[in-house]
Amino acid sequence: MTRLWDEDRRFAAKVALFSALGYAYTVVMPTYVDARLHNHVVAQYRSRVYPWGYWVLLGVPVVLLATWWIIRAAKSTWWRYGAPVIPLVGAGLVVVWNFRPEFPHPAIVGSLTLYSLLGLLTCWIRWSADDMRAISNLRIPFEARLERVRESISFWTTVGMSVGIAYLAILIPWMQFLSNEVAANVTTDPAEQLLLGSCGVHGVWFYSLCVFWGPIWEASRRRMAAAHHLLSLRCNRAAEEMADPGPDGLM
Repeated sequence: MTRLWDEDRRFAAKVALFSALGYAYTVVMPTYVDARLHNHVVAQYRSRVYPWGYWVLLGVPVVLLATWWIIRAAKSTWWRYGAPVIPLVGAGLVVVWNFRPEFPHPAIVGSLTLYSLLGLLTCWIRWSADDMRAISNLRIPFEARLERVRESISFWTTVGMSVGIAYLAILIPWMQFLSNEVAANVTTDPAEQLLLGSCGVHGVWFYSLCVFWGPIWEASRRRMAAAHHLLSLRCNRAAEEMADPGPDGLM
């Protein structure tokens, strides 16, 4: 069981789950909502029942397994970066033809783009290079090795905080835009505006959960790994000083 659910497999499962659920939301939302917009401002877009219906959800296991397989099978870091993007783009190119006459459907393109960027950022933080081999080289002065670890801690702290602050700065106006501007410009019926706005807000909350569990969590994990290196470095230094007390310890 430990071998089956090691850290790399858990990460692959997490990213694959993000992509699969993101795809599911992306195709279900317009399938459900567009059929109920009887007062769309554009006459030909009213009460749209798409030909594939909810069969578009058959793409969920495809996206899930494809993302998992690419992450696990990829030998190149660049392929791992692209693991969440490739299945979502491929699925999007197929299902976008189902959501006509609005082509390409902005909800499909926008949502899949956001989930692709989320997966890409999460994978970049996970596998970006941060070589710590130099800190075990005793020929390098201790203060230099210590500074290297401190820089790593500072960098990953900055990355995590930057992602969080940037997302929060976008989140509030984004929710207001979805619940007010988009709904008002799509349909004239208050009930349909509420339905459209509510679905958009729920999608934003789920995406927010993915942002926290994805790039912010991974940046925190990288910071904790660097902090562990710092602790090990200080402990080794303390052990060396105790083993070699110097001239004062011999008196």
